[in-house]
Amino acid sequence: MTQITQMPKLRIALLTYSTKTRGSVMQTLYLAEALQSLGHTVCIFALSKGENFCRPVNCETCLIPSQLAPVDVEALVKQRVQEFVDYFEQCDQTYDYYHAQDCISANALAILRDSPQKMRHPIAHFIRTIHHIDDYNHPYLQQCQDRSIRLPDLCLCVSQYWQEQIWQQYQIEAKRVINGVDTLRFSPSVNGSESQLQQRLHLNGSPIYLTVGGIEPRKNSITLLTAFSQVLKTIPMHN
Repeated sequence: MTQITQMPKLRIALLTYSTKTRGSVMQTLYLAEALQSLGHTVCIFALSKGENFCRPVNCETCLIPSQLAPVDVEALVKQRVQEFVDYFEQCDQTYDYYHAQDCISANALAILRDSPQKMRHPIAHFIRTIHHIDDYNHPYLQQCQDRSIRLPDLCLCVSQYWQEQIWQQYQIEAKRVINGVDTLRFSPSVNGSESQLQQRLHLNGSPIYLTVGGIEPRKNSITLLTAFSQVLKTIPMHN
């Protein structure tokens, strides 16, 4: 009979730059809960100006105080990176793995890993999940992004497209980790709440155009809104 080796229980630190309901922040919450449910000990470290996450999380969280943001974007990013660095240089907790979800936390972890003499408990390595690559015009922001991709000990990404782009632009083989779905919240099964939801959202049976994500250039939001306005001219009842 084949003996099944039990997965070792790990201490995992997940870093995210904010508590706001942004994509990478929400992925941090769900990733933390999935790892916690597997028996690992997880802590989410997030920069915060006093706000908590939008919902409770079933693992430990640590909100790192962040100060008012400077107007200059370069100064802002440097300040946010330094806030992570200052906290972890004095942190008494140790973790087996450190994971960055974004450019800011990845740059902070790179500084901490490469300056072990300043740490109470040095960081040996860290992982970065890359959601996309931005096209920055600002030299410092581009350098920050480049470091956040080149310096991690392991890069992960969430789609085949960005996996290919990471290889083409950086010659880094990022392992693909597909975004999951919370099957307790989203299900194709009918549960009897559909009629109430239809009334609440004023759905009348017409086709629905649904987009998920923030309103910003890389989401192609302007093109989508322009197309929607043209549809309304000919089919005004559509939602």
